[in-house]
Amino acid sequence: MKVDLRPYQAAAFDKAREAIRQGAKRILVVAPTGSGKTVLGSALMEMVREKHNRASFVVDRLSLIEQTSDTFDRYGLDHGVIQGGHPRWAPAYPLQLCSIQTLSRRGRWPETNVDIFDEAHVLHTAHKKRLDAGESIVVGLTATPFTRGLGKWFDAVINVITTRELIAAG
Repeated sequence: MKVDLRPYQAAAFDKAREAIRQGAKRILVVAPTGSGKTVLGSALMEMVREKHNRASFVVDRLSLIEQTSDTFDRYGLDHGVIQGGHPRWAPAYPLQLCSIQTLSRRGRWPETNVDIFDEAHVLHTAHKKRLDAGESIVVGLTATPFTRGLGKWFDAVINVITTRELIAAG
């Protein structure tokens, strides 16, 4: 694996895989800001690619497109970007980085086996329709798990690490 995970990220990665093996299809991964949720999501994307499947990483702000794309590039994860007029439009790639607003406007998702929702505490109508369809495994990433009604959308919750533990670890 090219994505180098910290021990707490690797433990969360393993817990997510175990939840899937146990039948969960909608997993919420909770970790504080700065704990490396995007890196963890990158490792999940890499695993999907290694299994010759397709995945999407869905962000809710355009500023996160470039930031996440840079992270994917750092780990050698070739990917397309689904965002209006983006120069990295490449729908044939098995890994796609998507703007939820673009997916909403287009009314369709790329064909994927796994969808990763960044900022999963902000579920748009398009996210909810995708969750309801049950066509893929969904991993939500959030630092804010206490959003009203969030629990009804996910089967499993993985608490990665606390802010206090991050500070103690330096």
